[in-house]
Amino acid sequence: MLTIEHKERELLPKCFLAMHLVMRGFRVYIGSSEAIHEVAKTIQPSIFFHKSTHPKSPYYRGLGHKFVLMDEEGGVTTPVSIVDQLCKWRYKSISDQRQDLIFLPGRRWGDAVLAMPNVAGVKVHVTGWPRVDLWGHKFKSIHDKDVQRIRDEHGTFYLFPTSFGAGKASSFSEAINSSPNEILKIIRQHKFDGFLDYISLLKSIVHILPDGEKIVIRPHPSEKLAEWEMTLKGLPKIEVIREGDISPWILAAKSLLQFGSTTVTQGALNGKMNVQYKVREQFGVTDSPSFQLSVNSHTPEEAYRLLSDIPQDTSQMIQKAIQVLEDEMAFDDQQMAVTKISSILEKEALGPVPSVRIPVMTRLRISGYFYGSALRFLMQRLGLSRAQGKTVFENIKGGITAREVSEVISSLEEAEGWSRVTRSKDIAKNIVCIAPTT
Repeated sequence: MLTIEHKERELLPKCFLAMHLVMRGFRVYIGSSEAIHEVAKTIQPSIFFHKSTHPKSPYYRGLGHKFVLMDEEGGVTTPVSIVDQLCKWRYKSISDQRQDLIFLPGRRWGDAVLAMPNVAGVKVHVTGWPRVDLWGHKFKSIHDKDVQRIRDEHGTFYLFPTSFGAGKASSFSEAINSSPNEILKIIRQHKFDGFLDYISLLKSIVHILPDGEKIVIRPHPSEKLAEWEMTLKGLPKIEVIREGDISPWILAAKSLLQFGSTTVTQGALNGKMNVQYKVREQFGVTDSPSFQLSVNSHTPEEAYRLLSDIPQDTSQMIQKAIQVLEDEMAFDDQQMAVTKISSILEKEALGPVPSVRIPVMTRLRISGYFYGSALRFLMQRLGLSRAQGKTVFENIKGGITAREVSEVISSLEEAEGWSRVTRSKDIAKNIVCIAPTT
């Protein structure tokens, strides 16, 4: 069972992992956290694969499932000096009563977690991330159509994948004041200071951009689209867009404006210039590859010059990105993360499990989750609700369907040079079963 919280960020790599698991004989259920919860209550003991420690992990283990965690936060964006401290906070609830297995992004994280006494009895593996597997040259072709469509529609643009955590001042104040520890409070304050600098930059740079060029703002999945739309309302030559996987947007962009995003490494790996603005070095905050792989600028004019003057030779930039990924993300051209993960999970398999059948009333309840979330989202957009946080509807735009999953896997199989190995079927709203073709 593979859960998805942010479709734009997770669908492609989770489908990639599912495809490799199917090749090893698994039947895979992929869906929203809420929907997979219902599958977990119905299916025989299986592997529950999640992206966080999850407060309900003891419940799932009580049902006989193995609870597997693949942490998809941190990696190249975490300041290297605070990995140990962050792990002690992030994984303090880990125990052999709650989790069976943890997959971690890199050696630094693995060493820190294995040193924690409470982790004894839990299997820990350093594998890297499936989504990093997809950043390389081999899988560029799966984005060709989208890259061309984006270029045809938007022309020359500079991509800004925001990673501040919010899109308006009041949200920053709330986040800073509610920080669970001093480390995160300092980081969030630094992000707020950076946010103010970048808003000032955007207000100036739009008057420098020549006709025919623009900036596309791509808010992080954790940020609210509406906040960025309101903050930048009325600024010319700027569009706020969060549509599908970010990879084709990176490939279609001329270069990238950055502030410590994971996409810095992905951009550099694909020969894209990364430019940041007035970033002040701060130990425990900016000592991460995401800041160190970007070129700093100090004026709007300098920022635009760096963005628009693309270097002819990007080989050194690409090599530096590869070195970062090898050091921090267990990146290995010869053995992908999906290969490592699926091989390990094959050894954890619990034996044949019949396909799940979701009762009619349960299917209706699952649909109610999603459409109720859609109503809440609409009320938020209309200003009729003060409810905080993003909705499932917003995180999983359009839902998760067998048709989309099948199209994604088909493109991945073609890139791998495989013949068709999977078939996909809708089980309920936001739940798709992926099984072998035979």
